[in-house]
Amino acid sequence: MILGLLLAVAATAADPAAPPAPSNEIVVRGRSLDALRADLARCVAARCPIREDVIASVRVGEALFRQARYAQSRAVLQEAIRRDRDRATQDPFAMAGLYEATATVAQHDGEQAVQGTVTAARVRLLKDQVGADKPATLRAELDWIDFLSGRQPLVATDDAYRTFAKRAQAAGQPDLAALATLRLASLLARQGQSRTAARLLDGIATGPAPIAGGIRIAAYAVKLRFSRGDAREGAMRDYRAALGRLPQPDPVLVAAPPPPLPADVADLDYFNRLDNRTHAEDYLNAQWADVSFAVRPDGTVGEPEVLRGTLAKGDAAAVLKNVAARSYAPFDPGTGDRYRLERWTLTADYSTPTGSLIRRRLRNPHYVSLDITTGDKPAKAGVG
Repeated sequence: MILGLLLAVAATAADPAAPPAPSNEIVVRGRSLDALRADLARCVAARCPIREDVIASVRVGEALFRQARYAQSRAVLQEAIRRDRDRATQDPFAMAGLYEATATVAQHDGEQAVQGTVTAARVRLLKDQVGADKPATLRAELDWIDFLSGRQPLVATDDAYRTFAKRAQAAGQPDLAALATLRLASLLARQGQSRTAARLLDGIATGPAPIAGGIRIAAYAVKLRFSRGDAREGAMRDYRAALGRLPQPDPVLVAAPPPPLPADVADLDYFNRLDNRTHAEDYLNAQWADVSFAVRPDGTVGEPEVLRGTLAKGDAAAVLKNVAARSYAPFDPGTGDRYRLERWTLTADYSTPTGSLIRRRLRNPHYVSLDITTGDKPAKAGVG
């Protein structure tokens, strides 16, 4: 699962049954990082309840994340985990939210080991304290399968999604079953099993189960992405017909090119310009950019722009070109353009090179993106 903003975790941790908080309750405005750190220090000193500790910690972590100080953000969140895990049973939803926030930061930081550890811990906690077939636990388990999907053979991932979909359906969670089936269909299509994938997607799009309209539209969109020739024309007709029948959610991505390769992907020194005694945080953060763009009613992208960030000119241009090439679902033109803001991070997986004891970003340079839209039209601003 991708968090719109890390502080959304804190908002939902307070009441796991409540809907997500409005965006103006998520964004921290007018509070300095020093003030947020002071709030956290007072909370820790007073041994405040775990829920309050999580909220204060995630506020600091979110502020650091916005400044792209990922390693520091991760350190704050991991310290909160060490501080609170012994009392996680007092509020398992709050602790699960802390694990989820930490996983998001770790992914951008490149710390795959931390991302995997906290994602697995979230699953174990919710299974033990909430129940294996409860919605929150199943959502966490789906995130765990997503994490593993790029790290194990495709066949094993296919089986994991199939098994999960059956369990979620049996637990009365058709939306989660459908989401797992969407992922399975995408994997099968990549393996050349387009017909099987299409049957699975048709089952989501037109099946009798009470699946959310947005998921049904996503099924049509995924089918459209991998359809070719006459099949694509038919998929487009079905897709446009579905848009007229179903409630239109936020813009649904129909097609997008794969993430660009870093301009200097062959030169790992981009992430390794240090000697064996220097900590990675002391010399180079992951490179990043906040990218604003508009989704027009016809589904095209306009006005892609880097608002702020540290990406090199060539890498920033590649990201903007990638975003501009997307296609979204058409929607009612009366609502006007819909503006989005995404954080793009050029990171690499942490590893320990030969002759050193210091883990650093070293392998597999790649991009990670995160939707951080707050509802307002983004504007240029300084970092802080």
